[in-house]
Amino acid sequence: MEFVQLDNYWLGGQDVKNDGSWTWIDGSAFSYNNWASGGGVTGKDCLLVDRITGLWQANDCQRKATFMCETKLLSTTTTMPTTPTTTTSTTTTTTTTTTTAVPTCNEGYYYNGKCYVLVETSYTWDDALSNCQNNWNNGNLASIHSAQMEAIIRQQMSNVWYWIGGQFNEYGQLRWTDGTDVDYTPWLPDQPFQTSDNRCVAVENRENGWENLNCANEYPSVCAILV
Repeated sequence: MEFVQLDNYWLGGQDVKNDGSWTWIDGSAFSYNNWASGGGVTGKDCLLVDRITGLWQANDCQRKATFMCETKLLSTTTTMPTTPTTTTSTTTTTTTTTTTAVPTCNEGYYYNGKCYVLVETSYTWDDALSNCQNNWNNGNLASIHSAQMEAIIRQQMSNVWYWIGGQFNEYGQLRWTDGTDVDYTPWLPDQPFQTSDNRCVAVENRENGWENLNCANEYPSVCAILV
């Protein structure tokens, strides 16, 4: 499953051939621009537009984001028959096309059926869980099941610790609040360190691992919303 960032959209502008000299890939003149302040930086060769502000920025062409396409309208000419025709029978066939809606994830990042939202307000673990569940339908603290999934979430982190949905029960067993299997646990060295208070799991964003911390500590959190 591919990760898709929905905050920004690719447009057809690039300066791959000559850094700083922007062109449209369809060959039309680059006669209008809407750069954000510092948006046309050198070394970034593809054009991204912010969904909220509409401002442009140069970005790494390998970054994954949604995109806008354009196509020329095709004209159709219908020639009527010049001689009368006789129709002896008519068969009508109706074809029904079912379109699956693309999930919306305006506040975060869509991955594998869920929208992941970073909540930068600091809460205790219990309050972070309540915030996810009360503010979004089908919301929960995030469970993480692969290095790829974690890397996607980490790209947007700006603080050191973020609560996720792991907690040790009274038997010392790690459980996710959403009930999914515990199949991925990239603990930092000497972790998990369990006490009666240190039962809640946080992503540590400096050393790229997990820590088992005091549930009363207040940190930002990662919510996951089933869409």
